[in-house]
Amino acid sequence: MTTTDRAALGRKLQMVRGLHWGYGSNGDPYPMLLCGHDDDPQRWYRSMRESGVRRSRTETWVVADHATARQVLDDPAFTRATGRTPEWLRAAGAPPAEWAQPFRDVHAASWEGEVPDADELAESFAGLLPGAGARLDLVRDFAWQVPVQGMNGVLGAADALRGAAWDARVSLDAQLSPQQLAVTEAAVAALPADPALRALFAGAEMTANTVVNVVLAVAAEPRLAERIADDPAVAQRTVAEVLRLHPALHLERRTATTELRLGEHEIGEGDEVVVVVGAANRDPEAFAEPDRLDVDRPDADHALSAHRGHPGMLDELVTALATAALRAAAKALPGLTPSGPVVRRRRSPVLRGANRCPVEL
Repeated sequence: MTTTDRAALGRKLQMVRGLHWGYGSNGDPYPMLLCGHDDDPQRWYRSMRESGVRRSRTETWVVADHATARQVLDDPAFTRATGRTPEWLRAAGAPPAEWAQPFRDVHAASWEGEVPDADELAESFAGLLPGAGARLDLVRDFAWQVPVQGMNGVLGAADALRGAAWDARVSLDAQLSPQQLAVTEAAVAALPADPALRALFAGAEMTANTVVNVVLAVAAEPRLAERIADDPAVAQRTVAEVLRLHPALHLERRTATTELRLGEHEIGEGDEVVVVVGAANRDPEAFAEPDRLDVDRPDADHALSAHRGHPGMLDELVTALATAALRAAAKALPGLTPSGPVVRRRRSPVLRGANRCPVEL
């Protein structure tokens, strides 16, 4: 990439981010969400859920209620392939091929391997947490070690994941939210050519974030940690419930492959539709006390996954890795306490990625 190319790319990234801020500041919650400025996006989720199916000024159809979200995620007429370039992007001179396409390729990638056995994984993770009295960064010292070690048994990918996957961790966010120039360049350079490995790179960040969210949720509920230590089956329900509240992917982008109808709206062929999974999974029309962690909730099977209807086993792999990590760490969690705030990445509307989380055991 030449200096001129870098300068042009930097301007386009800034331009699109500026447009998101402009649209968002004028009352459109979706582009404001894409800016990734808030640690807690629930106010935007509530606003979008209450608005019903709505077309953003970015020309994206936004779906945030549970019933319509399930319709989109289950319908094979909605694909992960990239649709046409929106007019507002063409007018801005920043077509997705210039800044988002490498990351949209990651989003469309599928991993179709065999999910490792949870019992074997839990045994292999037993030594990842240090002993009592230790201080550590939950993100780098534990959560990220789970996919590195766990996926090594899947593709022998530990060496690649240990370095390049950290640089590429912004990929799923970058498909929708422009990153800083240096971050974009580092991520593109780190992405492997193999689609299956690209999918695993995405799964590594999904897994690490899920592990952080699960550990913090269980550490805040000592009795739950005791239940998991006594009954490993509770771990799977716990991970599922935490994923309902904090999905591995908060936003799921799809493209309509034909004209169809969502509610009162006609969706055109090639139109982009984004499902706000993080909002749909807290829809009071689908869940009793939707903001409460309840591993025994009777409506647990209503929870949506961003990979619902998508071929491949990445969701299952992420769930298996997080469940095994929780089982391995369960006995230590009653003594785990945060020693500082969770530092989450900005410009991370899809993953709500964690950068740092200091804890003590």
